[in-house]
Amino acid sequence: MMDDTQHNWLSIPARRDIVAQLDRIALPADAKVILERLLDTTVTVGTRVLAIGRQVLAFAFDMVKRFRGIAFGALIAVTVSSLIASTPLVGGALAALLAPLLLAFGLTLGALEDLRNGALREPLVRFGTAITDAAHG
Repeated sequence: MMDDTQHNWLSIPARRDIVAQLDRIALPADAKVILERLLDTTVTVGTRVLAIGRQVLAFAFDMVKRFRGIAFGALIAVTVSSLIASTPLVGGALAALLAPLLLAFGLTLGALEDLRNGALREPLVRFGTAITDAAHG
């Protein structure tokens, strides 16, 4: 039977509260030890997943800050694709055909704008130098 009370997902219980609840459950001691180990493993994995997520977001924000034209082109392409997809009857088929084209077009225009502004010039020069060094070295 499900509990009808609402659970506040923002109030996370402390580890000692969870262990206290485990102690009150009528389970064999071996099962409680396994559940405590599972709790520790879950906390460890969750902490690492959050750290990875923070790094991914930091990288994404850094790329958006460096390459504003590409980010803006992608944003406009995705927005227009979503509007096309929301059109009744033919929107899904049109979006499947036009979304990749719009994204390529938006990314290309954004990259050209970043090239004009110099944001993309330095990384491309470094990449070209690395390729040349690798080919000759």
